[in-house]
Amino acid sequence: MNMIESQDILAQSVGIDVSADTLEVRIGTAGPDRELRFSRSRSLPNTEEGFQALLEWARSQSVAPEDCWFIMEATGVYYEQLAYWLHQAGLSVCVLVAHRAKHYAKSLPIKSKTDPIDARVLARYGLERRPRRWQPGSPRLRQIKALLRERTQLQDQRTQLTNRRHAARRAWNHPSSSWRPCGSPTRPWPIRSGASAR
Repeated sequence: MNMIESQDILAQSVGIDVSADTLEVRIGTAGPDRELRFSRSRSLPNTEEGFQALLEWARSQSVAPEDCWFIMEATGVYYEQLAYWLHQAGLSVCVLVAHRAKHYAKSLPIKSKTDPIDARVLARYGLERRPRRWQPGSPRLRQIKALLRERTQLQDQRTQLTNRRHAARRAWNHPSSSWRPCGSPTRPWPIRSGASAR
């Protein structure tokens, strides 16, 4: 069932809570009485098929994709495929940085936090505020961002391995082979020059 007759719609937005595998979507609509109405939540896969299903579902709810905002939060890298796909389709995309979405949510009388609620908050942002159109970075900028993410991941892995090695050295009867840094020789002790191995 459509929320408001299409001729009575003053503003509309689609709030999308993005995770690695799914999109939680809700449509927000403002009518002549300025009252905000929201659709029930819809869960879609975070894939190109899910992106197409998103537009089809929006149209079935009397939403014209070319006349509304698609609002999402910058959650790691999981939002990027959807944002680029919608942008290439010529639609209005707004990507909120995490702290902006968080501060806006705190201004609302909402105590709970679930994916459907987060999608509703994002849809409401598109109706009450002035969204800023997201523009994708240049190919060079995207490459730099990808390299920085990879560097951060490698640094985190190095820290984890260092902590494990530190703990292993203090564990009772732990195999000494785990004490050696990567690339160390397999012998437990180096052989001095001129000495024979026994």
